Amino acid sequence: MPPPSPPLSIVTPLSEPVQPSFSSTYSNATTLYITALTNHPSPPYNARLECWSLANTFTTYPTVGRALSLGNVDNATYVVLPPRSAEGWHRPPHLMFFVLLSGLAQVFAPRTNSLMPSVDMQFYAQGLAPMRGAPTTYERQWDVITIAPGSPQQVLIAGDTDMRSPGHLTYYPGDGETVALQIPISGGVVPEHSVVHEGGCTGDEGEGRV
Repeated sequence: MPPPSPPLSIVTPLSEPVQPSFSSTYSNATTLYITALTNHPSPPYNARLECWSLANTFTTYPTVGRALSLGNVDNATYVVLPPRSAEGWHRPPHLMFFVLLSGLAQVFAPRTNSLMPSVDMQFYAQGLAPMRGAPTTYERQWDVITIAPGSPQQVLIAGDTDMRSPGHLTYYPGDGETVALQIPISGGVVPEHSVVHEGGCTGDEGEGRV
């Protein structure tokens, strides 16, 4: 009997290097752009992705570089997620920062605020959820972000907490564990911000490159 074939990796190699986190990659950048998951304000209150520019700006760090205050936060949680796993529909328990430390995550939010997209959970759980860059009929129902270290979504705000919505889908398609921090924002106070555009940040925001 021939030896078994090695497991098939479902992580599509990136055709281009991952861009540095956020859009504030210039030495004189003062604005932080961050992807946020929120809810539409009208029924059925679907989750949606937006790119925000935070009102707090960078200041010069005492030694080298620059720093920006993210506001008051509560107890952080260190989360280890197994490879090739899926959370299904879920909402964050409270407004929080999600910080990916290692691994890979995909977040799916309905593209419209009308009918909820259908989900073939067997298709989804088997790791066949499409990667961004190869649109399919299935993917056109969704806004999708792929979160990796150094990507524009490495730090995001999870705020689709409306109980009238099922939330969003998250899948961890890597062959190894994914490690993240969940950092609740004190009092559920939304950071002061401006909405730059619908959909997640791309890394091209700022300097007139939206």
